[in-house]
Amino acid sequence: MSDTILAQYGAEQESIPSTSGAIITRYTSYVAPVAAITDVVVQRLLENHDEEKTWERLGALVNKPSTVLTVGTNMLGSKVVIAREGRCFVSGENFGFLPKGNRRNGVRLNPGSVLDATAGYGKAEQFVDKVKSVQQGLPELEALTQDMLDALPSNSSKCSLAVFGTWNGPEEKVPGAVWFIHSYLKNDDIVEGYLSLPPTPYGFSEHGSIYGYQLRNMNVGAVINFEPLSLSKVFSIGDNYEQVLKALQ
Repeated sequence: MSDTILAQYGAEQESIPSTSGAIITRYTSYVAPVAAITDVVVQRLLENHDEEKTWERLGALVNKPSTVLTVGTNMLGSKVVIAREGRCFVSGENFGFLPKGNRRNGVRLNPGSVLDATAGYGKAEQFVDKVKSVQQGLPELEALTQDMLDALPSNSSKCSLAVFGTWNGPEEKVPGAVWFIHSYLKNDDIVEGYLSLPPTPYGFSEHGSIYGYQLRNMNVGAVINFEPLSLSKVFSIGDNYEQVLKALQ
């Protein structure tokens, strides 16, 4: 089997031989900032792809060597975008997929998780532009540490730390959330700031607070080289997600 992970942004990459002799590309430095970006990439890819056309493409590739772009999960249960080599086959009213190097133990393909497909092996590079296109405009991240929170003042009107990632809302998780943080109450572990959400039916942008440990346990990362903003400026752009992303560049 040969899988190539395309979406784990910023991770260190290495190629290793598998037991079947194929080369597997894997990413070795899994951290929360990687998941923060990958969550957004997966969401955008799923929103933009044409499921019906992809399903028709799979039908034309039955029993032929193929490379299929799918959404999967890694060993930690986090989303990844993977280019898989193998052969498609018909399984009842659906399609299955037999990974390259396997004679049996095929897997069922879920229409909602297949993003694209093309004939032939070694075609993962054809999907790189598709993945990169949805990464445009996303910030560069590093791990959010307790030291970063401890360095914040206890009472300030300037947002000096920006955090980007997946908000664990009461109904659904929302990728692409931004926390503009201005204060941290160390003794109570309370982070104060403005939460800006992308367009979603599962929440709204607002000023408020969150426990530091809760924030650090989400799929989030601190925005690298963030230029501090006044809280009044953040309030003025907080509901305009395009402006929010520009403020993180």
